[in-house]
Amino acid sequence: MKLIIAIATVLAFCLPAKAHFLEDVRSRTILVAIQDNRTVAYVQMPAPLVFADLVVRSQRTGEPLTSSLLVLEQTGATQNYRLSSTAVADSRGELARRVERSLRWRHAAGDLSPRVTALRLLDRTRHRDFSVASDAEAQLALSGADGDPLLGEAIVEARIVLSEEPLSGTINVRSGFPAIRLDSGMTIENVIIDARHACAAAYVETGQLEGGAAINGSRLFAFRTFLWRGVRHIAEGPDHVLLVVAIALAVGLTLNLFWMVSAFTVGHSITLIASLFGLAPQWPWFVPAVETAIAVSVLYAAIAALAGKAGSPWVFGLIGLLHGLGFSFVLTDMLGPSSPHLMLSLIAFNIGIELGQVAILAVALTSMAMLSQLSVRAVRPIRVAVLAMIAMVSGWWIAERFTGMV
Repeated sequence: MKLIIAIATVLAFCLPAKAHFLEDVRSRTILVAIQDNRTVAYVQMPAPLVFADLVVRSQRTGEPLTSSLLVLEQTGATQNYRLSSTAVADSRGELARRVERSLRWRHAAGDLSPRVTALRLLDRTRHRDFSVASDAEAQLALSGADGDPLLGEAIVEARIVLSEEPLSGTINVRSGFPAIRLDSGMTIENVIIDARHACAAAYVETGQLEGGAAINGSRLFAFRTFLWRGVRHIAEGPDHVLLVVAIALAVGLTLNLFWMVSAFTVGHSITLIASLFGLAPQWPWFVPAVETAIAVSVLYAAIAALAGKAGSPWVFGLIGLLHGLGFSFVLTDMLGPSSPHLMLSLIAFNIGIELGQVAILAVALTSMAMLSQLSVRAVRPIRVAVLAMIAMVSGWWIAERFTGMV
């Protein structure tokens, strides 16, 4: 028993409490379209990426950021940089040059020479995502930030002419600056939209594009991207993994397993789709409340399995509703109601989730089958030990998440 408690304690501390979504996701949108017979990119990016060369140098040497566009603000022992709206207005050329250098573009014909023709600086809280060129143009026409936004909270929007001709075929884009060392829990999600054709294609790349990304208008590529996203999301979500393991250990390879997993799938599909269409509440306490409830569902599954009561498909359908909300917290950072081929992306993401779920079930059931071949007597104590560890870990998550909620 002491060994079980020790292992559960290690798992509780090692596995992240925030399992369905990252603590701080920053999005960069890159939309390529044909406008007035020219190839144009509309970019919406976190301002630190525009100053990444200075940030990286500061991280390496400790030197302050030096730019006429930045103002150092000292509050006690805390230092913050703000983007000077006045300096930006007076120095559009400098900010434009930084935007042009921040991304490198290449076509089959060779390197492209980007030229910024419109810029807008705004606070992160005021930004709106765009998925079509007309929306991007409308946003560029709006007024910018009120005052001087913090560098870490500022957004830069730009229209960039890539070519005076309409380019077909693959366009490659990569970061022009070295990658910033991000804080723990933070990530950059690049929403890339190829709107050069009647049927736009969208996909997501994680990271700062050091390795580049191909913009090729392929819906098959977009489907594969969201399919892999679903698989990866399951693998990186320990609360969902533990729930599926608990279900497998509760009922084994039986018809009841099929009904329970099917009910769970229907449940999470409903709330995932509803959330993407803006039907989920936006209250500040809602996300941590869902996180806590998800941990409770894992604890319930473990205790029910220990008690020899697997639970009904109806119960796991309700649990699926909760986990679908958790899935949506990640997907809504990439997609919205007006995103290109939204249903295709949703279907691909859902299929990816199911493939990941089946893989977890296969590993759990195969492991128990192999164990029973080695020693039938060892199956029950090991099953009880695993379920007990799941219960302890989920109990720790409940306490941690509830504390964060209040």
